[in-house]
Formats: sequence, structure tokens, C-alpha cells
Amino acid sequence: MEIGLNSGVESPDQCILAPGEHIVCIKHEAIEHKTLLGGGIEFHTSYGREFKYWKEGKDRKVDKDIFIYDAKPGHFYSSFNVVKGKLCDFEEVEMKEKIK
Repeated sequence: MEIGLNSGVESPDQCILAPGEHIVCIKHEAIEHKTLLGGGIEFHTSYGREFKYWKEGKDRKVDKDIFIYDAKPGHFYSSFNVVKGKLCDFEEVEMKEKIK
């Protein structure tokens, strides 16, 4: 995963999922920009891991700007886009195997 500007910025903290691991929750702070990710984003996986990407030194996290998307039981998020600082166009799909 690359985060940062539209062209992407390589992160030393890449989100690499294990085989069979899926993103089941996305927490996103939307801040409208012409570019960028927004205030930050985090992913929770079916294995209980968390990947957090919040701007360093910024403890903004304004409740009204934070959106939490929990996949339905037996489902996960397979793709999404952040457009102008807001999470949109995400796809929730059914798992073929059971979560461990």
C-alpha cells in the first residue's frame, strides 16, 4: 500500500495481509482536500490486527469527521478509493472461507 500524495508515497509501515486475512473494518477521518488521504485512516483485519496511518504530531481526530465502516459478518472490504480526502467507492464482498 502506498499512502500520501496522489502519486503515492512509499511507507515503511506497509499493510501486508497474511493469506486468508481480510480487512473487516475501516476507520477514516475525512477532511476535504484537493488531494491527500484526509486526516488519517486505519484498518482492522479478520486476524485482529490493526494498521494505523494518522498524521504524525496531529491529534485532530474530530468525532464529526470520523467514519467507521464495519463489514457485515462473513464479509470484508476488497477495495476502496479516497477522493479529495474522503473515503468512497468501497466494495464489500462475502468471504469464501470462515474467519479463524
